[in-house]
Amino acid sequence: MLQQASTLGTQFRNILFLFTFAAVLIFLSSTHLKSLDLYYKYIDEQTLTSEQQLHEPSSNSPRPEFAQFPPNSSPSNDLDLDLEIQKYSPYCPSDRCGQGRWVPRVPRFETVEEVQKAINIESNKNGQDLGVRLPDPEPEPFASVHAQEKKENLLRTSNWVWESDFGELVPFDIEEFVIRLLKSPGGLFLIGDSLTSHHFWTVLGRILRAGIRMQTNTGEWPMKDQPYITQYSLDMSLPTCQELVRKAGIPLLRAKRPIITFILLQHLVSQKEFNQLFRAERGYVHDQIFAYVEGWQDFVAEMTKKREGEFENGVNEDSLVVINSGAHWSRSKLKGYILENDEEGMRRRVEHAYFEMIKLTLANLSPLSHSTVFIRSITPGHPSCGQYPSPFFSIEEANEWNSTPGNNEPLLKEYDWDAFGPRNEMWRNEIERYEQERNRDDKDGVWNGKGAKWVYLDFWEMDLQRIDAHFGHWDCLHYTIPFQQNQWTDMLFHRLVVEKHLKDRH
Repeated sequence: MLQQASTLGTQFRNILFLFTFAAVLIFLSSTHLKSLDLYYKYIDEQTLTSEQQLHEPSSNSPRPEFAQFPPNSSPSNDLDLDLEIQKYSPYCPSDRCGQGRWVPRVPRFETVEEVQKAINIESNKNGQDLGVRLPDPEPEPFASVHAQEKKENLLRTSNWVWESDFGELVPFDIEEFVIRLLKSPGGLFLIGDSLTSHHFWTVLGRILRAGIRMQTNTGEWPMKDQPYITQYSLDMSLPTCQELVRKAGIPLLRAKRPIITFILLQHLVSQKEFNQLFRAERGYVHDQIFAYVEGWQDFVAEMTKKREGEFENGVNEDSLVVINSGAHWSRSKLKGYILENDEEGMRRRVEHAYFEMIKLTLANLSPLSHSTVFIRSITPGHPSCGQYPSPFFSIEEANEWNSTPGNNEPLLKEYDWDAFGPRNEMWRNEIERYEQERNRDDKDGVWNGKGAKWVYLDFWEMDLQRIDAHFGHWDCLHYTIPFQQNQWTDMLFHRLVVEKHLKDRH
């Protein structure tokens, strides 16, 4: 397993030459006060041994049953009793789980060592630390200067957990998650920039710490030598992996293909497409090189396609494509494309190009078969984040801070962080428009229920409240590993579980 960790470090260094980000520490699942009795059962510190975990495995903590639907009593007009909430009860409706607040962890971690131990054993059902470590994500120039600050951030960030206003989250189960990926042709694709890379490496690390061995870029996989694509499949020489395939009830050939793939794309579009979006002069070559994979859409289509004999034998769930793009769409990065001298003119051009990129991405990926495409909301930046030792206590407080003149000013022109919210609304509106068209059931419909399903993952309110969770004063965009990323994964897993339950029930 230690050898495998070394392999991960080598793989990540192939990407590091373009970025100052590195890969991540491993995922620490957050607890929720309302579900402590159902999922996390902490052990008194004096009785904790190196072989024990901080919580009992989820398999020993059965989930509460969904409420019967329709309910026996008639719903009132009160929001808490509307039909949507009742049918998901006791869990939160998928589209509302991101509405709530961060609350103190109970019991809290008192030392960095406690946090690190919890990270290392969290996903292992036997409470074992298998020695899997991933590289530190902090850029090298700051590694020694801010070592103590990093530890303080880790401890502080770990002591807040997300609580939705609309119900509980389904407790994350790593084996159930992997089985779900096996039951789709392509598994999970995470596509985006460095923020997405952090998400990818935490998910992968969580799998490895559970004792599920993985292998990378083997066999005849398409794009296996592309430096901006990283793929992992189960190591079928391991009994643990063989047992997962047996539980999934799928053909062995499916198990030999990747279940998790990361594609490094900073903007989702090519140099040629950039020139078209900005109507650049013929032959223009931008002075910055952006990470891009030519033909990535065809690659995703190939990996997610239905294969003969598999659908009838258990490989019948949608592949999951999670996309995030926005942080690199800024006037400073794209200035060469824009001839206007005034800042607002440049800004309008960037936002117009971003909107055109959304439409292009929808057109390119909508023909995918047996796939759900998720757009994860752009992650907010928080200028001067180092001044805040705790989250905002409500979305109202976060919104007030975000709308106060001056809070974003130092970074407006360079990064356009204040454009992230409006860009999220572009995605939301275009996805809603597409889904309405896709589900039209008439002779004039383009899709008639076919084509990829698109879902907007709205984590904006949840992320906006975590002004305290960034790396520090020198980086107020990327989050400390692994707490915010774990919440994104938990939200995705929750959606998969509850939506399948409701579909099967009806």
